[in-house]
Parts: sequence; C-alpha cells; structure tokens
Amino acid sequence: MVAVSMSGRAPGPLALATEAVRRGARVVAVAADGSPLAALGARPGNVHVPPARGVRAAEAGTRSSRVSLWSMLTPVLLAAHALDLVRTPAPVLAAVADRLDAEAEACRPWSEPFVNPAKVLAMELAGAVPVVLADGDLTAAAARRTASVLARTARVPAVAGALPDDASEVVATFGGPFAARPEDVFADPFLDGPTGPRLQLTLLRDAPAAVPDAERVVADAVARTAEDAGVRVSEVVAEPGEPLVRLAQVIARTDFAAAYLALASGTDPAASPQVADLRQRLG
Repeated sequence: MVAVSMSGRAPGPLALATEAVRRGARVVAVAADGSPLAALGARPGNVHVPPARGVRAAEAGTRSSRVSLWSMLTPVLLAAHALDLVRTPAPVLAAVADRLDAEAEACRPWSEPFVNPAKVLAMELAGAVPVVLADGDLTAAAARRTASVLARTARVPAVAGALPDDASEVVATFGGPFAARPEDVFADPFLDGPTGPRLQLTLLRDAPAAVPDAERVVADAVARTAEDAGVRVSEVVAEPGEPLVRLAQVIARTDFAAAYLALASGTDPAASPQVADLRQRLG
C-alpha cells in the first residue's frame, strides 16, 4: 500500500493505510513527520518518507500540496521502480528535474508575456470555458491535472478528456450555447451587455514522434473542427524525452498558466476559503 498525504492527516489515505496495516500489508507512507500516517509508515516492515526539506512548511499549513507534486511523487516513483512496475531510474528522474528547471526558466514571472508560454496560455484561457483535451494516454494524466489546477488554483471549472474516446463528446459542444457565434454588427455593448464566456479548447499534445499516426490524425481533425466552429484553440506540445520527462513538462506548463490566470483575476492561487470552509464543516 502506497499512501501519500502532505500533512499525513488526510482521511482517505490514512484510512486506507490503517486498513492495509490491519490486514498485514506493507505500507509506504509519504507524509509529514509526526503525523498519524508517518507513524504507520514507521512501523517495522513499513517505510516512511518525509516531504523534501523545501516543502515541509506545508506541515504548518503554509503551503499547498498542489505545488509539492514532485516532492510527493518522487518517492512513489522510486518505490514503483524498485518493484519493476515503471521505469524511473535515477537518470530519468534527473532528466525530469532538468526539464522542470527549463520550464521554470521559460515561464518565470518576470519574463514578458509575449515570450512566456504559460502567460500566453493564461491570456488565452482568460474569460473562457476551458475544455482540456489530451491526444493520448500520457497526456491524459496531464489533462486531469490541468482541470484540477484550473479549478483549485484559478477557480475556473474545466472539462478534461482524452482522444480518441472523448472526441465526439468534445466536438459536440462546439455547436452548443458556449460555442462562438457570429458577431452582431448592430449589437450595442452598453444596452445588450457583454457576451457570455466562450469555449476554449486546450490540446495537450505529446512529442510528435511518440504519437501514433492514427491518434495524430484525430487530434488534428478535432483542432480543425474547433477552428471552423469559431472555438479558440491552444496547444501545449511536449518536447522529446522519456515519457515521465514529457509528462513533467506539460504539467509544469499548465500549472504555471493556472497560477498566472488566478493572479490576473485578482485571486490568491494559494488560498481557497471555500475549500477551507468545507473541510471545517466536515470536521
């Protein structure tokens, strides 16, 4: 059983890890020192991995686990590699770190918007109803993450899907109430009010050499259909590398974009009073 919780107190992972211990299973716990989950991981035969030093401020509630993804994920990847479930040796993890550093440099806060790919994406997402569509299995994981950070960080609801299975559902929305409509040249912006939000398709695309021809054809067709329907299209394309490296790049790009989108709307990307209120109500 692999249980991950930045605080070590999240009810779901803690309950599952407790049940795993009761049934005699071994537990790998990634959790803050001194937490109930860490105590389970410290039992004989189990493993406890504390968060990296740079993110332990989360134990005091000052940092969101959303910005600590790789600190929490790396121990899980190492365990999975040791069990021969995935291929993530040290050189691959080093390449992931290098790609994340490169993305952080490209998306740095002080760079001009027109040369910052994350700021460009944030501007394209502003005021829109995002539909995040992946071109395959690898980018599907990034699409789910993107929809999550748009909701949790930028407070923008988003739909996530993956090709080829979700092509029809996504394309069908291009003819609905949120799709672009021809502008009325006689419309008065003061009397008629502003137009409502419109769909914005964000395609998350794997490195070209890693995508089968059939999947590339579907992705291209969806993009053309969106453009013909007047739906804005943005693309995030991974550069070549190991699968985990490509995934890391796409996730980093959309994480930065969600943060910039939040800041542009005057929202604190690190705090969510409504989520805190829900947690308090649930005890």
